[in-house]
Amino acid sequence: MQKSDNVERARLLVDLARVAEQHKETAKAQSFYDDALDQFGDDSLDPFLPEVLRWKGTFLRERGETDAAFRCYTKSLEKATLMGSETAAAHALNCLGTIAQRRGDAKETERLYGQASEFAERSRDGRLLGMIEQNRGVLASMKGDYGRAAAFYSNSLGAFEMAGDAEPMSWVLNNLGILHTKIRNFDEARGHLERGRAIAVNRGDAVRSTSPRCGWGSDVWIPRTNSAGWRSSRLSVAVIT
Repeated sequence: MQKSDNVERARLLVDLARVAEQHKETAKAQSFYDDALDQFGDDSLDPFLPEVLRWKGTFLRERGETDAAFRCYTKSLEKATLMGSETAAAHALNCLGTIAQRRGDAKETERLYGQASEFAERSRDGRLLGMIEQNRGVLASMKGDYGRAAAFYSNSLGAFEMAGDAEPMSWVLNNLGILHTKIRNFDEARGHLERGRAIAVNRGDAVRSTSPRCGWGSDVWIPRTNSAGWRSSRLSVAVIT
């Protein structure tokens, strides 16, 4: 196992990297991530290592370095598999799914998200399962398969409810509202959007935007990007890094 002082140094370096990211200091962030990874030996199976690899991968992905991000995520999955951590493996598979989706490989994206979902369910990580099911819903919605999208979003909402995690619940409700608006099920859409907006307003993280697509003429709320590594947009895709 890795010496505890090296792991603590790696944690500090990761914290510094993420602060540098927030300040748009990309060169510093990359240097800190590289230094954090240097704290681990090649044969290390420390539980923190797959996380560092994922965080660096997401940093690279956000910079458009898709191939480099893929390598980090793949290494994270390899380490998670060797240490027998289904939770870490589910995280890595979900991240690899975002790469496949960016590359336009719908079949591989579905496979990766599906496998990630199985691992997350077995590991009983409700928040992670909710995130992955939401991503599966977004993918299905983009393909126009609204029935499957609704099922995935419902799974996601249930998982977040069981985990007691209100913020991503509001994101899924936003997606459900958009989905039902697309299929002109306006009453159902209104219920989801109003519930999601109430959660977001209560948290103080809602941005309001008038949407001409909503038959009742109300506002649609759009969640902000938070500081915990989640990313969101009008059609909310969840990525825990």
